Amino acid sequence: MKPQHTPTPWNYDSTWALIMGPKGEEIGAIHAGSTKDGARVRTLEAKANAEFIVRAVNAHDDLVALLKELHGVLDGGIEGHLEHRPNCRFCITIRKAEGR
Repeated sequence: MKPQHTPTPWNYDSTWALIMGPKGEEIGAIHAGSTKDGARVRTLEAKANAEFIVRAVNAHDDLVALLKELHGVLDGGIEGHLEHRPNCRFCITIRKAEGR
């Protein structure tokens, strides 16, 4: 069985560029390097990256569902379509988002 990611919604701490799960548990920290003594450096870019990751993760499921719905409306149905139309931009994006 494939491991599952921490449930959403994720949050972030903009002071330390931490990514946290819905119960406040730390999922990860974004850092941009280390000092000579090994301390991690968190830059404004690292903090922005943490925010971007959290926004993307929290929107992912809704965006994929919307793409599938739009694709179904525009193409008359999506069932089986993702596998047999390799050049369809909807299909490419949905497969990419689902890790296929």
